[in-house]
Amino acid sequence: MTAMSEALPVFAQTQTETYEFIDRVAEELQLNDRHHGYAALRAVLHALRDRLPPAAAVHLSAQMPMLLRGIFFESWKFSESPTKERSADDFVGRVDDRLPHGYPLDPWPTTRGVLAVLWERMDPGEIDNVIATLPEAIKRLWPQKYVAGL
Repeated sequence: MTAMSEALPVFAQTQTETYEFIDRVAEELQLNDRHHGYAALRAVLHALRDRLPPAAAVHLSAQMPMLLRGIFFESWKFSESPTKERSADDFVGRVDDRLPHGYPLDPWPTTRGVLAVLWERMDPGEIDNVIATLPEAIKRLWPQKYVAGL
């Protein structure tokens, strides 16, 4: 038996968990295409990762399936984090810049929908810590019912 012929259960598990995450995003955004769900998740994760202090990004990633964690850190320029967006417009603009040409939804509901799925699927305490590091205008992109004090 060779290493290539035997799938490791951990890889099958992370693939399943990642697809579940992507499918939940597609469902939240009412997309009929897993590719668009992936594009939305990736764009928002990268914008969020770049806006967070590096330690907060690392802590957030610990909540993710291994494959999604790899997507989260793909092309990260640690030395350029956190970025300086203070407004929701600038943050959503960063998401929009990362969405592929032809993506079918406006970046505003895309951003809000992905953030709602992150809240739903990840540890609430960790999400509270993430939200606490963000400027007020960007905090308001998270579903209001989840943001304490807003």
